[in-house]
Amino acid sequence: MSTRFLLALSAVALLLVVLAVPAFAQEITVTADGVSPDPLTIEVGDTVAFTNTSEEEVRFFDDGERWDSGPLAPGDVFSITFLEAGRITYTTDDGSRSGVIIVGETAPADVPLADTGAPVGVLLSGALGAFAAGAVLLRRTA
Repeated sequence: MSTRFLLALSAVALLLVVLAVPAFAQEITVTADGVSPDPLTIEVGDTVAFTNTSEEEVRFFDDGERWDSGPLAPGDVFSITFLEAGRITYTTDDGSRSGVIIVGETAPADVPLADTGAPVGVLLSGALGAFAAGAVLLRRTA
C-alpha cells in the first residue's frame, strides 16, 4: 500500500474516533453523606457519570423508574446520556441519597433517556463526516 493511502486511512480512523466520542461527561460524586453536585445542570446530549466514593454499595434510579444504575460497589461508575431536556429526580434504593439533574433549560416531567454511550445521531453524523473526509483525502492523494 502507498504511504498516501495509509495516511488517508489513518486520518479517517482518527476522525471516526473523535466524532463518535459521547458528549461532554459530567460527574456526580456519591459519598457517605449524599451526592455532589446537587442539583447538576447539564445540556441535552451530555453524559453523567455517577462515581461511588463511599465505602458501601449503592443503587440509583430515577423517580420515574426509567433507569437503574444497578449495584455500584465502592469505586464503581455508572454513566447515562440524557437525550432530551427535563428535570430528573433520582434516589438510592434505600432513600438515603437523592438529587436532581436539570437537562437543558426546560424541565418537563417525562424525559426519554438512553443508557451509556453516544446518541445514535452523534454516531451516525460522525460516521458520515468521516466517510466524506476520507473520500476527499483519498481523492486528493490519488
